[in-house]
Amino acid sequence: DCINCAWPSVLLGDFNLPRICWTTIEAREQRLYTPFINFVCYNGFTQYVMQPTREYNILDLILCNQEYSIAD
Repeated sequence: DCINCAWPSVLLGDFNLPRICWTTIEAREQRLYTPFINFVCYNGFTQYVMQPTREYNILDLILCNQEYSIAD
């Protein structure tokens, strides 16, 4: 669902969702992953971590709905 924020928002942390492919923004497992992916997309968030943070998985995420708020 939509959070309807008037200012830039950043969500970060260990989301422990290893089956999401952030290149295509999809997951094979539907029950848990689809609502999270829908939340990210409906609210205009971009995920900025593109290298594995735990073995081969991207678990630690940085999500932001304003690209100018994130820098290296």
